[in-house]
Amino acid sequence: FGYADDHQVTKKFSPSEQVDVLTNQINDCFNAIRKWMSKYYLQLNEPKTQIIVFGSSGILQQIIINGVNLLSGTTIRFQSVVKNLGVQLDQRLSLEKHITTLKKNSFHTIRNLCKVRFLLTKDQMKLVVNSMV
Repeated sequence: FGYADDHQVTKKFSPSEQVDVLTNQINDCFNAIRKWMSKYYLQLNEPKTQIIVFGSSGILQQIIINGVNLLSGTTIRFQSVVKNLGVQLDQRLSLEKHITTLKKNSFHTIRNLCKVRFLLTKDQMKLVVNSMV
């Protein structure tokens, strides 16, 4: 599935299947993606491609492969956090990184609003603050 120039591919597998999935099946998947993109005059940017494995802590400990080597020669290491349509997803789907970043950015914005509050009426300030929520 995808949105504009941001596409995702999902593949469900158990730790016992990781060697086949992450060596053979992933290359077949990338070849199918390249073929589809070529048909529509698009090109896969492999150096910007990210792979993340989602699972519980116990499942993630069983994953011994840390990346994939594509037939094109590109090596893609697994990421612990990826950004998808503005949301930072971590391996356990806890959203910790996303929430931390969101809080940091919100406090930064509020601090900047305090610097210009004398320029706004109380109603304008309420509108700006409420628009952040």
